[in-house]
Amino acid sequence: MLVVSASAWEMGEPLVTYWAGPGFPGHPEKLTDRAAVQLKDCGFNMVWTRSKEELDVAARHGLRALYDIDLAGIKLDDPKSVEKFAARIDAAKEQPALYLYHHTDEPPATKFAALAQVRQWLLARDPAHGTWLNLLPTYANNKQLGVDGPILTAYREHVKRFGEVYQPDFYSYDHYQFSNGGDGLNYFLNLAIIRENAVARGIPFINGVQACTWVPGELASPSSPRIPTQDEMRYLVYTTLANGAQGIYYYVFSYPKHRGSIANLDGTPGPNFPIVKDLNRVFVRIAKELRPYTLQGVYLQGRHAPGTLVYGKDAILDLSPKATPVELKPGEKFTDTTLVSRFTRAGSPDRFMVVNLDYCKDRTIAVTAPAPLERFDDQKGVWLPAQERLELNLVRGGGVLLRLANIPVAARLGWKGREVVFLGDSITDARHIGCTKNYWGFLAERMGFSSRVYGVNGCQMNNMSVQIGRAKAELGDNVDAVFIFAGTNDFNGGVPLGELFAYSEETVSKNGTDVKLRKREPSLDPNTFYGRLNKALLDVKSAYPKAQVILLTPVHRAFAQFGPTNVQPDERYANTRGLFLSDYVDAIKTAAPHWSVPVIDLYAESGFLPLLPQYDDSVGNPKTDRLHPNTVGHDRLSRVIEAHLRALPPSFR
Repeated sequence: MLVVSASAWEMGEPLVTYWAGPGFPGHPEKLTDRAAVQLKDCGFNMVWTRSKEELDVAARHGLRALYDIDLAGIKLDDPKSVEKFAARIDAAKEQPALYLYHHTDEPPATKFAALAQVRQWLLARDPAHGTWLNLLPTYANNKQLGVDGPILTAYREHVKRFGEVYQPDFYSYDHYQFSNGGDGLNYFLNLAIIRENAVARGIPFINGVQACTWVPGELASPSSPRIPTQDEMRYLVYTTLANGAQGIYYYVFSYPKHRGSIANLDGTPGPNFPIVKDLNRVFVRIAKELRPYTLQGVYLQGRHAPGTLVYGKDAILDLSPKATPVELKPGEKFTDTTLVSRFTRAGSPDRFMVVNLDYCKDRTIAVTAPAPLERFDDQKGVWLPAQERLELNLVRGGGVLLRLANIPVAARLGWKGREVVFLGDSITDARHIGCTKNYWGFLAERMGFSSRVYGVNGCQMNNMSVQIGRAKAELGDNVDAVFIFAGTNDFNGGVPLGELFAYSEETVSKNGTDVKLRKREPSLDPNTFYGRLNKALLDVKSAYPKAQVILLTPVHRAFAQFGPTNVQPDERYANTRGLFLSDYVDAIKTAAPHWSVPVIDLYAESGFLPLLPQYDDSVGNPKTDRLHPNTVGHDRLSRVIEAHLRALPPSFR
């Protein structure tokens, strides 16, 4: 098999062009300044040229040029033929407007190898510019395809061989769906076959769409092409975008013996000129937005056709009103049918094209998704603010580009913009003990809330009431959530656990009779850990009854030496009360339900194990401070906390 070198050509801006118009072989008008102005005004960005003078016209008007030198006529075994074409290429390849060479149109597969040899020869002379070769549609016959067998099987093989043998810069084909007798069935199948081959080769594709009739008047039959309406033109453009095409061309802009064209042969605009002018600019704006993304599927709700998928959960979007799947029959229109195509890209929110395939009726469709949705304003080229639910008023054949809002889950749940108080010890202290950034700094940065920090180095649980008093004095009632992260210094200081409750007996009335019952109250003994914890929670809940209050357990701890008289053994050793760090962790988890506050168990879930040398990169100092997490360690803690906050409201205010 001939191996064809790739060109250095890149598509650049999404391609909008025409087949048959000024500059095209057989057209009565060359590419003149008048024609260039009109084509550019209509949103076309590539024009046909056949001479150096026409290349100069394209350059003057900032248009890319397709250069037709009748390349299909070259004879590589004839030196004179080669010399003639080489001279034309050498004279043109430095022209600033030159974009592509036109090669040929709709060849059978039996000619692919010879055409590939011509492409190889051309690229050797001009590697900077690619070639345009247009393929047949699905309704071609076996002789046209140059492949035997059932027609759709033969067509797939035709397209596959083209990619393997010719190795194109991009795929191009045309499929004319609209006839006097109805609509063709395989428009979307043709798009899918071309698209799949383009994706497999990592190259773009362009779609050729119908823009006129070439069998007018008395010669027309039910199978003859009809002139598309403005709504049908809109349908063709948006379905091309929804299938991931990076280019579109229209058959025709203007040409002899064609009717209903975008423009007339005398240069006057045709009926579809205004809509095409608008659609061409829309095409470029949307195609640019979709270029880095990969199409995952084209889903139809309502009537479905070959080349599409029946609407399901993989489409992600929820549409209303819903429609029962019905198989489209030949000649039928897509009545009350919605297309959704889903595009993905690693690290970016999904994007979607939503298209009203009913080109006879405007439709309103409500759309929701797992996240708020942003809509692309295809007239201004900007994204609009996100909404939880979109009401899409889709004109006949029209569509919109949507994307999931790039908003962190926690922010969507309401943490963004909140006032959050942090109480605690050295791990919370704003002076950054052992680190340059604490867990609360990472959380505030990622989740968008304001952090109000009152932690104090070395303090125990009994200092939480002092800290909440300071917060109340400074912030008043403007607090949404309160975190309490303490207990490790109570362990180190040998504070006894005590009891969660203090018990007594009281006489009370029950069913009209005085009875003596056992009673319990949260212990507020300031000399015990339970008493201190209860007092902290009582003060916080009393100060901020509508705040979300969250307890964080102590993390694992290892050896630390902060001076000759401040040496702290690791957690394998009990404190002076014979208690282990895990006993204080369990006390926090035991008390929390009685105060109706959630616990984030960093001891069990953070994965932070400073006893092991493998965690040297996460501690304050591997030799002298394995008690405090460093910045890496704090980032780790913040991610565990963030995961829990996704399931918790930030406030009850």
